[in-house]
Amino acid sequence: MSIKRMVILAKSAKVNNYCIAGIDIKTNEWIRPVSDDPNIQEAVRQEDVIFSNKTAAEIFDVVDIHFKDETNENLIQPENLYYDENYKWKKIGNVTLKEVISLHGLDHRKAIFYGYERSMASEEILNIPPAIRESLLLIPVENMFVNVEYRDDCPRFYADFTYKRKIYKKFSIGDIAIRNRFKDFGEGNYFLAQNVLVVFSLTNPFHYDSRCYKMVAQIF
Repeated sequence: MSIKRMVILAKSAKVNNYCIAGIDIKTNEWIRPVSDDPNIQEAVRQEDVIFSNKTAAEIFDVVDIHFKDETNENLIQPENLYYDENYKWKKIGNVTLKEVISLHGLDHRKAIFYGYERSMASEEILNIPPAIRESLLLIPVENMFVNVEYRDDCPRFYADFTYKRKIYKKFSIGDIAIRNRFKDFGEGNYFLAQNVLVVFSLTNPFHYDSRCYKMVAQIF
C-alpha cells in the first residue's frame, strides 16, 4: 500500500458515480484513482470522495489517497491505480489553476490522443509504444461549443472545439457543472467560450464497438 498526494483536476460523471483524475504532487504525473468494482466500470463511488468532515472532494483539492499494491494493468489507461476503499481520502488543502499550470504545465500535443477523430479502435492504441501511451491530457482549446441532444428524453452533451487549427466534433462531456448548466436547454449548439483549458480523458473500449472515445472530462 502507498499514499499519494494529488491535486484533483477532473471529477466527471460515470455510471452514477465519478471518474476522478489529477496530478501527483511529487512526481508531476497523471493519476486516475479507480475502484476494483467492475459493476460500475471501476468508477469512484460517491461515498468514497467524502472526507471525515462530511464534505466532498472537489476540483483543485489536494488530497492524500491510499492506493493498493495491486496494479491495475490497464493498457489503454496506464494512469489507473486502485485506491483502497478502507481508508478515507484526506484533504490537505487546495490550489489554483495557475498553480497547477506552474506545477504541471500544459500537455501540448500535435493532436488529441494520437489523431483527429472522436474515437479510436482499441487495436490502434495498443499499437502505440507503451512509453508514450496516455489517456489524460490538459490542453488549451478554442471556440468551445456545447451540443445538446436528446435520446429517450434524456439530454446528451457533446463538445465541438478547435485545437491547433483543427476542428474536433462531438466529444462527450463528463463535466458535471457544464451538464447541469445546459440540462434544461433544448436541442442545439451553444457557444461556451473563446478560450478554455480542458482535461481530456480517453475511455476504455466500449462493449458494443470496441472503440475508445475521447471525452471532455473537465473544462476550466
